[in-house]
Amino acid sequence: TMRLVDGGRRMGQQVVIIKQCDIIDSDYDHIITLKNQYWEYPYDSQRKWIEDNLSDDDIHMLLFEETCAVAYLSVCHLTCIVDGKKGFACGIGSVCVKDTVKGKGYGRKIIEAANKEIISQKKSGFLLCHSALIPFYKKCGWRECRFGKVMINNKIFEEIVMCINCNLDTLNLIEFNKNF
Repeated sequence: TMRLVDGGRRMGQQVVIIKQCDIIDSDYDHIITLKNQYWEYPYDSQRKWIEDNLSDDDIHMLLFEETCAVAYLSVCHLTCIVDGKKGFACGIGSVCVKDTVKGKGYGRKIIEAANKEIISQKKSGFLLCHSALIPFYKKCGWRECRFGKVMINNKIFEEIVMCINCNLDTLNLIEFNKNF
């Protein structure tokens, strides 16, 4: 099922949300074209990663300017264990903006749509971040999380984790059940 955020078009822009279980070939084409600007892998490899790592109820968010896909991200439903306590959260992944339109606010717009989605589900959101992108995500309402150790799919993650709608401060260990 596809749905539009904010009721549809606004000034030629729309954010389209597609559940993984409803994705079709043309959706994959838009997503992989955008992702391939940042993560250069063959089409089949990109598609296989999506199919292997996103569950049926995870969603894709595409921002269109008229008929052109200009930004993308995924929102994955996660099981997390925080210092031994099981919970549920959302993981934001594969955030990307079309090279030719960088600096026009599309990244912020799609992150804001994801923020609304996370908050509407009354969940915390997490994203894995390179240090150069911290200022951007902070402008979008995210903050750095401090963990002694982060595990993703039973592997240690040593980069930066950011969060939104989250009251976690300094924790010893957080474990996520899958890549996002």
